[in-house]
Amino acid sequence: MSPEQIEETHVSTLRQISLEVPSLVIQGFNPRNATVTIRGLGAVAGVSGLEQGVGVYVDGVYQARPAITVFGLWDLSGVEVLRGPQGTLNGKNTTAGAINITTIAPSFTPESTIETSVGNYSYSQVRGIVNGRIGDSDFALRLSGDLTNRTGNIFDTTNNAKWNDFHSFAPKAQLLYAPNDDFTVRVIADYNAQKEEAGIYVAEAVLPTTLGNGSTVLGYYQKAARFPTYQPIVPDPAARFTDTGTDSTIVMNTGGFSTQVDAKIEGGNTLTSITAFRWWNWNPSIDGDSIGLPISTKGNLATMQRQVSQELRIASPPGALGGLFDYTAGLYYFWQNGTEYQDSAYGTAAGGWYLSPIGGVVAPASTLNGLASLANVYSTTNSLASYASGTYHIIPNLNLTLGVRYTYEAKVGEYNEWASDPVPISSLPTVWQAPSATERAALAPTASYAINTESGRPTGNAILSYRINDQALVYTSFSRGFKGAGLNLVTPTAGVSHTVGPETIDAYELGAKTNFFDNRLTLNTDLFLENDFDYQAQEQTVVSGRAINYVGNIPKVRTEGVEVSARALIYEGLTAKFSATYDNAFYASFGNAQCPYVYSYYGSCNLTGSPLFGVSRFSLFGGVEYQHQMGSIEPHELGFYKLNGQQVIGFIGGDVTYRSSFYGQLNDDPYTRVPPYTLFYLHAGARTEDGRLSLLFWVRNLLNKTYFDQITVTNNSATSIGLANAVLGEPRYFGMTLAAKF
Repeated sequence: MSPEQIEETHVSTLRQISLEVPSLVIQGFNPRNATVTIRGLGAVAGVSGLEQGVGVYVDGVYQARPAITVFGLWDLSGVEVLRGPQGTLNGKNTTAGAINITTIAPSFTPESTIETSVGNYSYSQVRGIVNGRIGDSDFALRLSGDLTNRTGNIFDTTNNAKWNDFHSFAPKAQLLYAPNDDFTVRVIADYNAQKEEAGIYVAEAVLPTTLGNGSTVLGYYQKAARFPTYQPIVPDPAARFTDTGTDSTIVMNTGGFSTQVDAKIEGGNTLTSITAFRWWNWNPSIDGDSIGLPISTKGNLATMQRQVSQELRIASPPGALGGLFDYTAGLYYFWQNGTEYQDSAYGTAAGGWYLSPIGGVVAPASTLNGLASLANVYSTTNSLASYASGTYHIIPNLNLTLGVRYTYEAKVGEYNEWASDPVPISSLPTVWQAPSATERAALAPTASYAINTESGRPTGNAILSYRINDQALVYTSFSRGFKGAGLNLVTPTAGVSHTVGPETIDAYELGAKTNFFDNRLTLNTDLFLENDFDYQAQEQTVVSGRAINYVGNIPKVRTEGVEVSARALIYEGLTAKFSATYDNAFYASFGNAQCPYVYSYYGSCNLTGSPLFGVSRFSLFGGVEYQHQMGSIEPHELGFYKLNGQQVIGFIGGDVTYRSSFYGQLNDDPYTRVPPYTLFYLHAGARTEDGRLSLLFWVRNLLNKTYFDQITVTNNSATSIGLANAVLGEPRYFGMTLAAKF
């Protein structure tokens, strides 16, 4: 997406970009747990000792925790969505694809922008930019900032409050030193602070109490009946309410520094160095059970992450070596350290919920009240890589590109877990001492261990392209990607390895890029097939009522399909765009999967041939916009703002996006099936011909459609809360944006 397209489509988040790129899917309800997938692959997120399969880069810097890019983008100069394995051209190795985001660099031309937005849910946003030369020097400075606030859209009946709000402050400073065209230095410093009551689930359905073999288990309503003062919730997602007992507050702070040096050297080559440091702090206070009873009162995982990266690369000028060959080569180093503080606590209803009544008497509150499971988790990653890519111009219009990369990664981790016990077991009634001791040990075990792993592998790609004429380019490609081994820093659990095997992907593509009718119609088509071996994915097992989330290797995943995108100028002022993805993604080999809820009495289930979770088979996007000159404005001044006489352009447009159903959980549990949904967006406004002044009115989710981002259930029927919990999609948002450039 070019700067013009970004301005036309009013892009400010990665979620908005994903609407126009159907094979790009972003899920998750908060910055830590947001997952980014391309063609269904790359879903690991927020896990210590592992990186995502989709790499996110901002101004050339890999973001190991891409939190702010999902929820806010500003001052953009371009966005690229690169599908399939990446790594032979620059940066960190990624298996599923990469998103390359660039922001506008400082310039010596004076510029300032102010933009303000207001909308429903008390939405307000103020953004500003100041840019220009520092005195008469060779330095330019660009300052930008973003202040956003919005109230909540989910009502909590327990606390009588609206949750799922959003508050963000994001300043950024850039300094450019450019004494000549052959040498530039760009220094960037950014900071983002977010606070929100997020991580809110709503009850989507009550799970059945009769399992697949005819046996019965106690369900949500049966267990809730043990607490006469508690009014069980009746699932009604459209009402957007929850009875979660604890205020789920999240505070996130992130930022960093980077320096990019570009220098022209002998032979016209460009030498580039990118040095970066980033940090990410995550401090949550989240309810552990998502219902009004004080069962699991805390489910927190405070995190501090730090990363350092250094890239050094050389790139030839176009048509080097007599016009026959272009090349890029580089070295890359990445270091990451993560520290996590786990805090899971249990309340007055925990005993009555987890322990079976004895003689018809519900367990007293003191059996588990005040129990806490605490842990410190440390991990460090060191990654080294070298890469090279070259394009050989075989004959005019026929090019062969070959790329190679070698990646070596080493990871070390440490896990220390202990329990903070409530009242002594000996103080409990005798009949409750043994079951309480057993349950306390299961919910709050003790453990301590250290682990390490290392892996390295060569990867590469080959691309053959032929330009038929000025209107058509065809290509075919093969690429192999590799993601290093990882660590499972979790409670020692039978069947769960502390190391995760490396992942390898082979991707094949055949495509064409065309334009017709003097560039009035652009049409791109791509056929793809990707085989992912030892796919790293988050799994879950339940031990005595405690869910253990870990990462496992699925032997083989396959995704295959077709992508189509088109953009057309129908007639003067009226444009249309369309994109679609058909993605047949499935488990090619997964014989030892965890079973769905109603079959949880089995040790494992065979999901070979079943759909890959989180992937819609059909994804569509379409949009139209009409622009028309409304007249001219006479030259005049608005206070200190001078408006030159020029044409005013009015515009009105709409978009529609559709996704077919998908499963929200790895084991394809039917109760996690997210129904298909269609969303409509409208916008209208006016701007001056030079773009210095604009007014925009917008509506997202026009019909206020109730849809789900994700639905989850606990795999084990005997220990489940008994609800299918959902992350709601956004309700209808509407507002206006006024922007002025000086």
